[in-house]
Formats: sequence, C-alpha cells, structure tokens
Amino acid sequence: MKWNIKMKLKLLLFITTITFLFVSTIVRSNTLQEREIVVDGISYTSFKDAEGAIKDYSAIYLGPGIYKEGLHIRANNVWLTGDKDTHFVDAAIENKAAIIVSGQNVTIETIECSDISVYTHNGACIRQQAGGLTLRNVYFHDSEQGVLQAHNTGDLTIEFSRFERLGQSGRAHAVYSHGSSLTIRDSIFLASKDQGHEIKSRSKKTIIENSLISSQLGDDSRLIDISDGGVLSINNSILHQGINSVNRQVIGFGLENLGRKREQSVIIENSLIVMERPRGNEFLAINQKKRAQINLSVNGNIFVGSFTDSGNWQENNRIFNSRSEAQIPDDKLPEVRDLVTLLRVYRALR
Repeated sequence: MKWNIKMKLKLLLFITTITFLFVSTIVRSNTLQEREIVVDGISYTSFKDAEGAIKDYSAIYLGPGIYKEGLHIRANNVWLTGDKDTHFVDAAIENKAAIIVSGQNVTIETIECSDISVYTHNGACIRQQAGGLTLRNVYFHDSEQGVLQAHNTGDLTIEFSRFERLGQSGRAHAVYSHGSSLTIRDSIFLASKDQGHEIKSRSKKTIIENSLISSQLGDDSRLIDISDGGVLSINNSILHQGINSVNRQVIGFGLENLGRKREQSVIIENSLIVMERPRGNEFLAINQKKRAQINLSVNGNIFVGSFTDSGNWQENNRIFNSRSEAQIPDDKLPEVRDLVTLLRVYRALR
C-alpha cells in the first residue's frame, strides 16, 4: 500500500496526540511544584530557559502559581496545558501579551490571565500571530484585551472559556479577531469595559454557539461587532445588553466596511436576546447602503425588551416587552444549557 501525503499527515497527527497524552499522564501523575514548567517531560524554572526547548509538537505543562513572566511560542503544533491555579498576572512581554503565539496550530488550555496592559493600550492575555489557535478552558479578565489576533492569521477557536471585564478606550476588547475564522462555543463573555466590545471580529467567518454574551453593568459598546461583514452565525446563545451599555446597537454588521470577495450573511437562530438599555436599543445595525448584498435570516428567537428595529424581526420570532412578561427573573439570566427547553416554553406563552 502506497502512503500518500494525506495518510502520512494523519499518522503523524495520531502519533503526536498519543505522545502528548502519554507525556501529560506522566506529568499529571506527579505533583508539579509551584511555577514549574515542563516541556516534553523536562522541568524548567523559567520561561526564558523553557522557550529554547519548545519545538514542533512539544507538550508543555505549567504547574500552579502566579506567573509574572510571559511566554513566546514559536514552534508549530504545540500543546500547552496549565493547572487550575495557573495564573498569568501583569506578565506582558514584547509590549504585546502574556503569551505570544507565532507557531501554527497551537492549543492552550486551563490557564487564567489578568492585569495585562501595555503602553499602546491593547495588551492581551494572548496574541495570535500565526494560523490555527485553539483556546480551551481559559479565564481572561481585568486586562486591556483578552485575545488579539493579528491580520491574516487563520483560524481562532475558543471553547469552554470565560472572558470578563476586558476593554480599553474603545480600542481593546474581550476578543478582537482578524483571521480567516473565529469560532466560539460553550463560552461566557461578561461586562466589557471602557466602551470595548465583548466580541469584535474582522474575520471572514464568525460562528457563536451555546454561549452567553452579557454586558451586565459594564459600560461596553456593542456585544458583537462584525466590522467588515462576512459570515455571522449565532445559534443557541443568550445575548444581554445591560443598562449601562454606551452603544444602543446590540450587534453591528459591516458598519465600517463590507470586505471584498466575502460571502455576506447573518444567521441568528434559537437564541434569547434581552435588551435593557433605558436610552433605547437597536438589535441589529447593518450597512444599509449594501443591504441587498447581505443574506439575512433571524428565526426562532425570543426577544425581551423594546427596540427600534423590532418590526424587522416579528414574523418568525417571539417578542416580550419585559422580563416579567417573559417570566425571566429580574436578577439573573437563564442558563445556556437550559435554553432549548426555555425557548419552547417562551414560544408557548401567550
């Protein structure tokens, strides 16, 4: 049997995964010391020493503790795993971020990051500078920016993660993407500050699933800003615009530009949208000059609150004027995991 390139790549990926799991099992079976850094089974005490040991397909494990020093990952296909108490604090390097990723196809999971700032006011917990980054079970908070993805960097995937109190001067956000695609699943975005967006995407495709995006009491701007258009898909999610949101628009699409050679579509389905800004709300602001180019589908959702563009969304959605009418408590939102059942109940309410 001849082995083509695709088969060889699959075999290499399988071997890499098995190696990572084997190394991780060895590492986890021994208690790492505080701030201990393990690269491919070898222990280091500083990122400066560890960086030189990181190569393609390396497995990195970080012990518990406060890390005041950042890390630059330049190799490809690297997997970094922290401990539940692994916390980067005030650890920006190269005036950019706590972790800079310049390698392809990197996975980072189970870390916390806070208090990141730089003189340009866009310091990030993670800065992605190459294609293919997956973040899983990360908690980024109280920094200028959570994740900043450089231009033309490929895919960014965020899963089972939490972003809270992020933003700076309207230029930094919880997530700011510029790549081929941004995919967010099973994650929480709360209380962006200083007129930052919870999610700002210039990527060609933005997919949001099973997630909660809420401004709470923060002075955020839009919950979601798709600056250059593209594909926006939101499904089975909760969007909540709070009373202190500075911008009346919950979602902006193509308001700066509609990127050339892009599919232009907005699909929002099976979601709960709660709008409580007392100075007025607009659910979806679209580049009206190029409205004819955009495929728009808003179906099967529940809207709570008053908003100026409600006439556009009444046909295939249920609209309630208040939380009490929708039987949602004043002091909390439903859980995303309960959303499918709750949507059935809300649709049945008369």
